[in-house]
Amino acid sequence: RVEALGGYVDCSRGVWRIQESLAVTRGIGDGHLKEFVVAEPKTRIVRIESDCEFLILASDGLWDKVRD
Repeated sequence: RVEALGGYVDCSRGVWRIQESLAVTRGIGDGHLKEFVVAEPKTRIVRIESDCEFLILASDGLWDKVRD
């Protein structure tokens, strides 16, 4: 999507980034990258069973460090 809009994606400082800056393509803010970043979240519907004790909402920063 970013490249189709004329931007570029590369690995900078060990992290994939758009325009050598932002490491995400979905977010709020970052006005200088507005044409490449969308505010619509990627969502998933998960059924919560009655025996579930916790619900954790987290970004990739946490999930990069936590295993299933």
